[in-house]
Amino acid sequence: MQNPTLRWGLQPAPGEYLAAWGARTYLSYGQLQLLHDRQDCIGSSAARLTLGQWIDHDALPALRKAIETDRHITEFNFSKHFFSMKAKEYHGYIMINATLEGSEIPPEGKWSADFPIPKIGDQVHINFNGLGDGRVLGYFREGGDDQYWIGVIVHLFNQPDWHRRQNGNAAIATVFGAEITTGAGEQTP
Repeated sequence: MQNPTLRWGLQPAPGEYLAAWGARTYLSYGQLQLLHDRQDCIGSSAARLTLGQWIDHDALPALRKAIETDRHITEFNFSKHFFSMKAKEYHGYIMINATLEGSEIPPEGKWSADFPIPKIGDQVHINFNGLGDGRVLGYFREGGDDQYWIGVIVHLFNQPDWHRRQNGNAAIATVFGAEITTGAGEQTP
């Protein structure tokens, strides 16, 4: 989705996102309080689930640690891979947004495989580093000088331990056509 609008929290910077989350929170006795009715999340259910896992296991713990260090946090930025979270104090509230970057349609560029670009929701097998099977969440583009390559963002079914240590709990991999095969097993995330 291009330039999503959230009902709560900070608005994401202009860009292309698979999912976006926003919240208006506050501090109570130095603890971040998330209110169920002051949150908004948009995107496909699979992209929202993936973003939510990253928020719960990586981004919010980092924000809470920053608040413990500086209780008067005025601005917070945290990003990893295709994920980002921003928080800002505003009139006693802490306004937050988190996003998962990516495109819902394949961008212009070259595809590096001899089979068609998989669709969102298709299962694929990543052929290296033991990443295994996953489901396509969206697309990205990489390159420059008028030569761009199309890649897929894949939610991994079984995130390897080394990947978790390197990337946190964000169980996604960004790969190109030559690095995958289609028609993976019938697992579900």
